[in-house]
Amino acid sequence: MNRAPLACAIVGFFVGTLVLTACSAGAVSSKASPPSCASQVATWEGTGVGADLSKLPGQLNETSSDVQQAQDSGSDTSAAKADLGTLLPEYKLLAAHQPPSCARNLRADYATFLRFDNYVANQELPAFIANPGDVIDGDLAWGHAGYAAGLLPQVQKDLKAYSG
Repeated sequence: MNRAPLACAIVGFFVGTLVLTACSAGAVSSKASPPSCASQVATWEGTGVGADLSKLPGQLNETSSDVQQAQDSGSDTSAAKADLGTLLPEYKLLAAHQPPSCARNLRADYATFLRFDNYVANQELPAFIANPGDVIDGDLAWGHAGYAAGLLPQVQKDLKAYSG
């Protein structure tokens, strides 16, 4: 018969004749083990990041096309403005929720994606909308939007490696 170790402590005594002890069966000390990396990644993905990551490739490719069309038309940036209205809040959500530190490859690829997404959402697209004749910001916005969309499959692959 297996018994758990017995942990006892002296509670007090009465004039040296009576010693009371409190005993309990079971482990003396148990620390909670940290969650596995897979469960940390699943929790992170559940913050809304997973849903955003799956819809962003299409949105970024659409942004790239809309900027090219605006450049061709010379001034109509209404579609690019609508894209910015979608991309900026998504960028803020993604930037605020970084992958867990245990997932180094996911963190690195995610950081690279965020860098290019930041260029588009916070710098180039707003500059192009403010000045549609700015060929450099237009070219950078559509190029970086397409590049950021191209980085997302690797982020998704990293994510899948943790979720199975």
